[in-house]
Formats: sequence, C-alpha cells, structure tokens
Amino acid sequence: MCPTYGVTPAGYVAKPTTAILSDLEASELSTMDPAIDLSPTGPQGQLNGIIANAMSALWQLLGVAFNANNRQASEGALLDKIGDEVG
Repeated sequence: MCPTYGVTPAGYVAKPTTAILSDLEASELSTMDPAIDLSPTGPQGQLNGIIANAMSALWQLLGVAFNANNRQASEGALLDKIGDEVG
C-alpha cells in the first residue's frame, strides 16, 4: 500500500493542516474522552489548531529537504547548489 502523505511514488506530498488536525482530534477522542470539547473556540480546540499549524510547517520543511537534490522541484539557492554539484 502506497502512503498518502510523505514520500510517495509521485514524489513528496505534505500532509495538509486539516488532515493533521483531524488526526489529532481522532487521537484525543479515542484516548482521552469521546465527549471532550474540541470546538475551535474551546481551549483544547485552540491548542489543537496551534499544534496542527506547527506540524504543517514541519511537513513543508521536510518537503524542502526531500527535494533538495531534485532539479525539477527546487528553486533559488537549492537549485544553485544542484547546479554547482552537477557543473
């Protein structure tokens, strides 16, 4: 089975913030309390949003690292680095 996010046969696919948030909420509901208030205006919902945004930034950074040697997916300084290596 091919992964939906991360390194896939089509290249690197970053996990979207909405999927990260959904995974966090599902984990909390199954391990903490199925009746916990996860509304976006509640304290736990706000904390989940902050964590999901931070994790999304990490997924994006992983994509940059993965594509650091991919000429078609790089730009700027990374593309210059590839050009210096290849000649």
